[in-house]
Amino acid sequence: MDIYDSAGRHVARLRRNAWVFNLGDEYASTTDPASLSLMHTPSGEVLVEVSVKGTNEIHVVRATFYTSTGMLIEATKEHLKVGPITMAQSQLDARAAGISISAAGIGIG
Repeated sequence: MDIYDSAGRHVARLRRNAWVFNLGDEYASTTDPASLSLMHTPSGEVLVEVSVKGTNEIHVVRATFYTSTGMLIEATKEHLKVGPITMAQSQLDARAAGISISAAGIGIG
């Protein structure tokens, strides 16, 4: 996962549960076989919390992060918010298809 700040500045990259870079060592990750979480340590804010449900299934418990353009993405059990777009009360099973999220909308396929 690439981590950006609200100005779209690339501040960290986590790859295969190891930091490729982490400016100022401001981000921490915790992993175990059943979960992963990313945290901004100075503020204590949890950016991403994921639980592993099976070999091919994960559940995003919560996620709040910025894109490379500074757009805020927020995902919870109740909704997915991408900038001004909110998707709620929906279930999405992409079955290995790509998901595209942009200011124009959300696309699958």
